[in-house]
Amino acid sequence: MEQKKVIIYTAGYMLNKGISSILKELNFNIVFRRGLSENELIKALKNEHFDFFITNGKIIHLLTDKKLLGLLDNTQVILIGKEDCSFAPNLNIVKRFSTWQSKDEINAHFVDIFKEKIENQDNSEISEREKEIIKLVALGFTNKEIADKLFLSVHTVITHRKNISNKLGIKTISGLTIYAVLNGIISIDDKT
Repeated sequence: MEQKKVIIYTAGYMLNKGISSILKELNFNIVFRRGLSENELIKALKNEHFDFFITNGKIIHLLTDKKLLGLLDNTQVILIGKEDCSFAPNLNIVKRFSTWQSKDEINAHFVDIFKEKIENQDNSEISEREKEIIKLVALGFTNKEIADKLFLSVHTVITHRKNISNKLGIKTISGLTIYAVLNGIISIDDKT
C-alpha cells in the first residue's frame, strides 16, 4: 500500500507532539511532518502534496487571512477543536474531533481515517496459531499466560509474536488489537 503523507500543524507544541505520538503508536503506513514554523508550513504546503492536514481552526484562519487556503485544495483536513470554519466552505474536512476526548476515542478517529491500511493487510499469510496468539494478546494476556493457555513455551510465543509483527508491520499491542477487531479475530465485546 502506498504511503500517505500527513502534515501536522496546530497552535500548540503539546498537541502536535501528542498527535504524532498517537499516529506512531497506531503504526499506520504514513510519513508525517510536524514542528514547523509558520514560514516552513507555508513553504511545505506550496512545494509538497500532503494527503492529510491535521490542524485546528486557528491555523485555518491564519491561512485564510494570508489568502493561502487554496494550498489545501487536494488535501483532506482533520480538524481538531470546535472552531467555526464556515468561512472556508471549500475546505475538505474529513473528520473533526475534540482534544477533550479519551485516547481510545481519538485512536478510533484515526483508525476510521486510515483504516484502509489495516483492511488491506493480507491476513491470509497469518496462520491459525498466529491468529490465536493475536487474539490472546489483544485480550490482554501476557506471554506466560498465552504459553500456558496454548500449551507452548514462552519462547515459542515470543517467536510467534515476532513473526506476526514482521508479517503485519504492527509493533504495538494497541495496533494488534485494532487489527484483531477490524479483521474479525476478536469483537469489541470480547473479554479475557
